[in-house]
Amino acid sequence: MNLYAYVTTRKMGDIFLPVPAQNSVLRELAIRLKLNFILPRVEHFYEDSFIELNTILKTAEKGSIIGMYSFLMLPLDITKLKNINNLLAKRNLRIFFALENRFFENTCDIKNLYRSHVLKKMQLQNSPTFREIKDNQK
Repeated sequence: MNLYAYVTTRKMGDIFLPVPAQNSVLRELAIRLKLNFILPRVEHFYEDSFIELNTILKTAEKGSIIGMYSFLMLPLDITKLKNINNLLAKRNLRIFFALENRFFENTCDIKNLYRSHVLKKMQLQNSPTFREIKDNQK
């Protein structure tokens, strides 16, 4: 079975991890899962573009795994996410997120990850920063 690596030059939420680092993580994942490592397809900077991901979803050998660094590499748009979900089911593929150490086989698997991300983002927006706390102590 194969692990098709999918990497990006974009930020993933608050995280930016250079492509070579993403490659290393996914290569180690392939070794751990005893899968053949397929060289990565790089999704470039263009916002909300998932051309390379769609290519993998359409060309990957059935029953394989697509490796990503984080679920934050997926689109936030529910229509695009449902299309990915349909392609996964149709081709018997799964996505593994290295950072979260989780599989995505259908939209139910990712629902909690998105919720936790949204809650974290809300918390960060509403929490005082270190500088604000320090300034209030004076």
